[in-house]
Amino acid sequence: LSYTVESSQYTGGAHGGTIFRNSFIDLNTGEKLTEEDLFTENSLPLINDIILKKLEAQNKVESEEELEQIGYFDVSQIGQYKNFYLTNDGVVYTFNEYEIGAYALGTIEVKLSFKDIEGFLSPDSPLERIIR
Repeated sequence: LSYTVESSQYTGGAHGGTIFRNSFIDLNTGEKLTEEDLFTENSLPLINDIILKKLEAQNKVESEEELEQIGYFDVSQIGQYKNFYLTNDGVVYTFNEYEIGAYALGTIEVKLSFKDIEGFLSPDSPLERIIR
């Protein structure tokens, strides 16, 4: 089960903010799943690399420096954000306002298809069952 909780707040200033918190629950155990439950430890940096490449493609740029020129922050730190949900054909990472980019960029989502991640799953990953 994958779900998202959206919360909006206004604490003064120029604009309010919206935060999306995603959860992915294994219905067999009732446990919340993390990246470490899905992917091998060695693959997590590679997953981050895929996310960076997808961000570049989405924004029609070719480097981290170019992302920064259009409003992204230090995207080398994207691995610290573990906010993802599951769809019928992949995993979507959500980056809330100000996490990796200026407010004007809004909430940023990057979808990794099952094909993108199939070689990175841990042997006992619940995604193995879903992908098959």
